[in-house]
Amino acid sequence: MAVGLWDEINVAQRHSRWVIAIRFYGFIDMKLWFVDDKRDNHETWSNSFPEPLKASCELRSFYSVSELIDECAEGNVPDIMFLDFFIGEGLGIEVIKWFKNKVNCPVLIAHSSMKEANVGMVREGADFYLEKIKNKPHTESIRNAFKSVDDLTHIVQNRSMREGP
Repeated sequence: MAVGLWDEINVAQRHSRWVIAIRFYGFIDMKLWFVDDKRDNHETWSNSFPEPLKASCELRSFYSVSELIDECAEGNVPDIMFLDFFIGEGLGIEVIKWFKNKVNCPVLIAHSSMKEANVGMVREGADFYLEKIKNKPHTESIRNAFKSVDDLTHIVQNRSMREGP
């Protein structure tokens, strides 16, 4: 998670190394990734976030499991990842299994239009699911869950959505 607008810098020497601690204030820049083989779903996903979140987050799309795994194997991992069940030749469950027992695992959100697929991905290790409805300009479940940076922070820290309104 990257942050910006620093306000305070502390420098200390510990065990012959200089340690620089920077306290940041302001926006939080999180990586939100979406994995789905259908181009229309990528636009719908992006349209589901409010503009202030889109401006302060990295929204990135992948069209195949292999493309995503290659990127993650290089050490580039998002804070939150949305996974469709069917992803071209691959499955969202393959991604979930790849992240099992990895130290740097993003919040994995099952995001299929089939409830059974979402439930199956949660059973395999996804943190939770948000329903995807086809042929809409945006996804209401995402709009309701991701209204502010505080919502993102809560989801990353707790690996769950906020309860209540």
